Amino acid sequence: MAPEPFWKSLVRALGLEKSSVSPRDREIEKLVTDLKDPLPDRRRSAAWSLGKMKPVATTAIEPLVVIAEKDPDLSVRNSAQWALKRIRGT
Repeated sequence: MAPEPFWKSLVRALGLEKSSVSPRDREIEKLVTDLKDPLPDRRRSAAWSLGKMKPVATTAIEPLVVIAEKDPDLSVRNSAQWALKRIRGT
C-alpha cells in the first residue's frame, strides 16, 4: 500500500476533512436530542422546529411519535402531534 500524500495526512490531522454529515442533519440531530431535555419549553420548541423544517425532517418521525404519545406535558405532546402532521403532510 502506498503512503498517504503529505497534504492528505495534514488535512486529516488538522480535522479539516469534509464531514459526511450535512449542517441540516446536524440540526435535526440536535433537535431530536432536545426532545429528551428535562425542560418542557425546550422539548416543545424542538418539536415545533422539526415541524417547520423544509424539506421535512422525516428522520425525526420516530422520536416525535414517542413524544406525541408519552410526554408528561400536554403542550409538548400537542407540538409533537402538530409537527408529525406537517411532516407527514396530513
